[in-house]
Amino acid sequence: MRKYILVLLAICGLCVPAWGQDLYDIDVVHTIQIYFDDPNWDQILDNLYAAGDEERLMGSVIVDGVEYDSVGVRYKGFSSYNPSRVKNPFNIKLDYIIDDQEHQGYGTLKLANVFADPSFLREVLSYEIGRKYMGAGLAAYANVYVNDELIGLYTNVQDVDKYFTRTNFDSDDGARIKGETSGMPQLYTVWGYEGQDSTSYMDMYELDTDFGWDDLIDFVDTLNNYTADVEKVLDVDRHLWFLAFSNLTVNLDGPINFAHNYYLYRDDSHRFIPILWDLNMNFGGFTNIIGGAHLNLTQMQQLDPFLNATNSYYPITNKFLQNTTYRKMYIAHMKTIIAENFSNGWYQTRGLELQDIIDDDVAADPNKFYTYSNFLSNLTAAVGNVPGIVQLMNTRAAYIWGQAEFMQTAPTISTVVAAADTIPANSSVSITATVSGATSVQLGYRDNTSTPFTKVEMYDDGAHDDGSAGDGVYGASISANSTDLWYYVYSENSDAASFMPARAEFEFYTITVEVTEFSGVVINEFQADNDVTMMDQDSEYDDWIELYNPTDTTVSLYGYYLSDKTDDIDKWAFPDTTIGPGEYLIVWADEDLTQEGLHADFKLSASGEAVVFSSPTLAVEDQVEFGIQTTDMTTGRCPNGSGSFIEMNPTFGAANGCSSLPTGVVINEFQADNGSTVMDQDSEYDDWIELYNPTDTTVSLYGYYLTDDTTALDTWAFPDTSIAPGEYLIVWADDDGAQVGLHASFKLGASGEAIAFSNPLLEIEDFVIFGEQTTDMTTGRCPNGSGSFVEMDPTYAAENNCSSVPTGVVINEFQADNDATAMDQDNEYDDWIELYNPTGAAVSLYGFYLSDDSTTPTKWSFPDTSIGAGEYLIIWADEDLTQTGLHADFKLGASGEEIIFSNPLLLVEDYVVFGEQTTDLSTGRCPNGSGDFIEMSPTHGVENDCSSSYVCGDANADQSINVGDAVYLINYIFKGGSAPVPLESGDANCDGSVNIGDAVYLISYIFRGGPAPCCP
Repeated sequence: MRKYILVLLAICGLCVPAWGQDLYDIDVVHTIQIYFDDPNWDQILDNLYAAGDEERLMGSVIVDGVEYDSVGVRYKGFSSYNPSRVKNPFNIKLDYIIDDQEHQGYGTLKLANVFADPSFLREVLSYEIGRKYMGAGLAAYANVYVNDELIGLYTNVQDVDKYFTRTNFDSDDGARIKGETSGMPQLYTVWGYEGQDSTSYMDMYELDTDFGWDDLIDFVDTLNNYTADVEKVLDVDRHLWFLAFSNLTVNLDGPINFAHNYYLYRDDSHRFIPILWDLNMNFGGFTNIIGGAHLNLTQMQQLDPFLNATNSYYPITNKFLQNTTYRKMYIAHMKTIIAENFSNGWYQTRGLELQDIIDDDVAADPNKFYTYSNFLSNLTAAVGNVPGIVQLMNTRAAYIWGQAEFMQTAPTISTVVAAADTIPANSSVSITATVSGATSVQLGYRDNTSTPFTKVEMYDDGAHDDGSAGDGVYGASISANSTDLWYYVYSENSDAASFMPARAEFEFYTITVEVTEFSGVVINEFQADNDVTMMDQDSEYDDWIELYNPTDTTVSLYGYYLSDKTDDIDKWAFPDTTIGPGEYLIVWADEDLTQEGLHADFKLSASGEAVVFSSPTLAVEDQVEFGIQTTDMTTGRCPNGSGSFIEMNPTFGAANGCSSLPTGVVINEFQADNGSTVMDQDSEYDDWIELYNPTDTTVSLYGYYLTDDTTALDTWAFPDTSIAPGEYLIVWADDDGAQVGLHASFKLGASGEAIAFSNPLLEIEDFVIFGEQTTDMTTGRCPNGSGSFVEMDPTYAAENNCSSVPTGVVINEFQADNDATAMDQDNEYDDWIELYNPTGAAVSLYGFYLSDDSTTPTKWSFPDTSIGAGEYLIIWADEDLTQTGLHADFKLGASGEEIIFSNPLLLVEDYVVFGEQTTDLSTGRCPNGSGDFIEMSPTHGVENDCSSSYVCGDANADQSINVGDAVYLINYIFKGGSAPVPLESGDANCDGSVNIGDAVYLISYIFRGGPAPCCP
């Protein structure tokens, strides 16, 4: 009986959902297909738009190959929409009917029709620049189809929703307000105070949340009437970046001129943050000065960099640019944007790159508003009254740089040095800066993402760890509690200002704070969204916090504190309480001090905050800051008592399950056609699956799963079961839950299917795909517990009988697009496959097979050939059997396919599935002979050179992608740890830099099924 067995590592695409391309990958053109049942869909959408109530037409959508049903679609926009147009902008709500239906975390798609932009570049290029200096949306290109008819090329801009604010501001429950006016452009007082009646603001603002009018009114009241307190209600530095970007890029369709096209978000520090929006007319696409005339090209090039600085209709500008310090900060920020994007020509180069990406798609757009020729020319030259971007910005950048205030000599900050990059908790650290030409030098710092930066003066007086007085070295000391410190340096003189780093406060330096253990007791687990998990003694589902004592000593907690605030750590004091060695202690966080037991006088927030455990002297013993919690899940340490905090199933008052850490337990053997081999306790010959624990630790399988359906990993859950070190465990796959013992709710298919073993978080622990099975034979690992799956005589709950052990020879490297790399003996650049023998003995390959088709594994048979111990063997895949040597009768597909290496019994020895290949690069195992397949420089017949390659997302270079890589990135970004090698391996979200977004991206991929790392 022939069969083909493929393990999980051979088909890595099954490890995570097939998300497809990252939705906002700028460097590709995406595909969005909308389908409506009603052929009169356009008229319906026009009618809905005219009604103005934002009702939607239900349909379905396919986003880069992933289909979503029951979505809601409406037209959006103001001037960009017209009922007579074919190409109108779309707003698509994926969760219109189906709750929480999202694509890669995004619930709403906003598709702009590139109205008024001949270049097709303004929106995508503007957002890409903006994201360097502030929280700004992602934007990419997409071809949009309706009922399979191409409507045209659109820009897809990220919605400003909870996901946006959470990823940009670590907050998602604040007021979110859109600046929005109705009707044609007119003069409004932008951020003006109109009294305490919210109806006075409804012509200029829309609430995107169910609340916010009171917050908005308090903000504009403070800005206009108590201006000295503005930093309490507005993140002023982010606003100055917002103003500098908007003015520099002539964004007159935004609030520096026209009171719309922006958002405000109120973060956890109760300060509003302005957010860029609707940039399709940036770079001079909108020429009308509200209350004035239309500008010509020269007037836009020479637009006042302090536009509306004294105009009473614009508190958004005049309340800041009339402040001497803010004005100098604004100038410094604008100069940074100019230097990093315009003076160096970066924006033009990037514009050309984007043009190249979308060139064919613009040409094919049947409903574009300008000609293809206009598209090609508008980067550099005007099209009608729309200026060329380069034509505008080269002159504008030079003009601004030549203005008197921009020519003033700013202080020079040459170095910024911390006395230590890592310090203990509750200690101080000195920071010095070498500065010339300054009258004031300040250190900005904070220890929490939800608090503003505090500024303290730095001194060059010889008394602040700054060296000698007057030597140009300024010093200051700051104190740490138990969280890391973030800091930057700001300097100014009477004329100008400087920051280091230049992108502060958006970027900053980090000092790692190490918490010193005192009692040894730790916060071990907590639950901040308890709906139906655990009840307290009064049968209430309240929040709870679990402490754990890992020491061998009983600890008295009398006088210790718990709190949910890092700036108020003595909220609740323990009564006379002790916790014994290895014991767990539960504190209910329910604000109910009338109940018996340990009940703290605070609750935990499911949207995220902190838990702080402090000593009687208010020294922080342990602390965790957390984000949005999942209902009825907890957050706990893994490993128990000492590791990092991860989401898990509750273990209330017991050791944490740590189900996101691999147990080591494997699928070891199974039988899918049991005719007369082994009977269960009811004398039935049923299918069975054997698990094996090769570790030295007993593993609890409570809540783990088995399935034969990869689309439903939770088909059958283990009851309270454990498997000891070196033991085997049998699960009968007989779909008979009425029987005593372990009986799964599925049967195995003798004609072939799959088995997956998953942990409580539905992360796959082990996996096997198998083909047609032989009656009364089993399929098991050889060597036992670790090797490949082969057919064998049943060994049922004992060590596998590996009578047909694989040779050990592996596919080590191959090249499927060889243009000028390696030649065969006839000087031809053909495809090739390299085998490697890592064993200590020569292996005869006579009768073995190679193929590029798993349905025909016998395509090419080896002649009488052997491969020595440690040797490499090249087979040319060129379809030319007339040549001397090893030439297979198939070629490899450069667009991607598979390679199968089988033994004479047609058992798969090795297997690889690959995608599109890069010309003159190969794909090989790293480490050589055993690791994963990655792209590399060809080594053809010798040991693979892994130094030229990297696994995307493998920041710690251990040849796998796991939570260790996210931790490695966090240490590098915030704690001064070693950089990924190469650096590109850490750029998981492919945005051109390595930052916290990459760590978040990896965590989403590893734990939540998000998109795989992309890297440059």
